[in-house]
Amino acid sequence: MTLSQAAKEQSQYHPAFDAKRQKLSASFVDKVELQSVTMLAWPTATYDPTTGASMSYVALCGKRLSTVWRYEHNYAGTDGLFTSRLDESPVATAVTGVYGWPTCIAWMLMETDAIVVGSSSGNVLMMRLTRQEGSGGRMALEVERVLRTPQLQPVYVLHYSLSRVCVAAGNTITVWPIGEDEGLR
Repeated sequence: MTLSQAAKEQSQYHPAFDAKRQKLSASFVDKVELQSVTMLAWPTATYDPTTGASMSYVALCGKRLSTVWRYEHNYAGTDGLFTSRLDESPVATAVTGVYGWPTCIAWMLMETDAIVVGSSSGNVLMMRLTRQEGSGGRMALEVERVLRTPQLQPVYVLHYSLSRVCVAAGNTITVWPIGEDEGLR
């Protein structure tokens, strides 16, 4: 008999056991900041002259936190073999839960430092990955601008180009011009 079968049988005979297990599970989930990764965005790889390797950043969004991780392609390990690897800790973290649950995320086309995150509350977070001066190469993920969808409908699709952010939320599609080309509609 496996552990899950034993727990299932025990919960059938003891409803209080099952309720307690669910309550403990819910409290744990509430405490975890990067709970159940809801979104992942992975841009194309770029060459990093500091390490001599191709790398890309992987953005993961959870309930309260959005994190960016460095992924190295063709990393030369200590054994001399080339492998790919994900860093052990994120290079940058931002608290995004105050804007609602992240529902979708996209990197800006042809960029590796700008992302946009849509939320269940109808917010669209335009974020940028920047190097912090005097921090030994540490990076920060900062919210630069918050856009709001009409009627604050949950965002379900994003497209982030060099001149526009296209957002599908509820039953509407909204296009916002960004950057220097503000005259676009």
